Amino acid sequence: LLSHADALGRDLDRLIGAYAHVNLCPLGAGALATTSFPINRKTTANLLGFSDVLENSLDAVGSRDFIVETQAALAILAVNLSRFAEDLIIWSSAEFGAIELPDEFTSTSSIMPQKKNPEVLEVIRARASYALGDYVAAMAAIKSLPTTYNLDFQEVTPKLWASTDNLKASLAIFAKLIPNIKVSPDVEGKAAAGFVGATELANMLVSKYGVAFRTSHKIVGAIVKTLIENKQTLLNAAPQMLQETAQEVAGIKITVKNEDIVSCTNPRKLIESYKVQGGPSPAEVERAITARKITLKKTKTTLNKLQESLIGAEKTLNQTVHDYSLSTTPKTQHLKI
Repeated sequence: LLSHADALGRDLDRLIGAYAHVNLCPLGAGALATTSFPINRKTTANLLGFSDVLENSLDAVGSRDFIVETQAALAILAVNLSRFAEDLIIWSSAEFGAIELPDEFTSTSSIMPQKKNPEVLEVIRARASYALGDYVAAMAAIKSLPTTYNLDFQEVTPKLWASTDNLKASLAIFAKLIPNIKVSPDVEGKAAAGFVGATELANMLVSKYGVAFRTSHKIVGAIVKTLIENKQTLLNAAPQMLQETAQEVAGIKITVKNEDIVSCTNPRKLIESYKVQGGPSPAEVERAITARKITLKKTKTTLNKLQESLIGAEKTLNQTVHDYSLSTTPKTQHLKI
């Protein structure tokens, strides 16, 4: 889940970065060459809540890269949400059984009464393609246009609206779905019944018994093959098996302690040992969550400042219009009849 949080965090950064280019005012560029009237473009930009003007008049009239930049960020976001949806679908499948999705986001199969279909996530996964299509369509529409305004632009902006509505809806669904996911209490047991500890078993032969990794990799690979052929799991690995396999495939003699093997096949101990930055150990995950919360708080502060800037600009604009209307209203005389 942290991996998806980090991907979405970069999506947010991309959108904030795109906002810097969206937040430039084209007003005053005229049809293509500004105007001979002595206007002040910075004043109108400030009154409308923009951070600055999109200076060159031809560029202001004829550029739509701020749209496709935003759409590019949205398209990447759509891909990330699609991958997130796919993970949730796989994790909730009968084969994995790692999580259970909330009933309100699923439906019963039309033919199989025991089946719980993740329909909402499937739709989100499919609609990600819309954002990709909208981005490509917008980019294709502007790729060969001459400088200044072309009516083709009116076909581009609706693509941005469609992508925005699409992604807002998908994110809103995720926001309601994720807190209500139930994690299977038997996830650890299912992991133990597989071969997730095979790599660590090879690592253990290197770190505790001085076996070269290439050799330990070969030994463990042979053990896994034997276990699978006998319909067993890594839990059935024993010191005797390890010793015989090492002699057979690598020609070396090693006597491995049973507790060393157990340490590699116990999922909880295995996870706790992966303490490197970015790893899955509980301590590292807690540290990462705390760090992400701090980053998210800073991002919210940034967004709040942008919102406050727009609200402040609107108030200033309304007050300016009000003051101007008072200063230009002719004084009327009241006549007694």
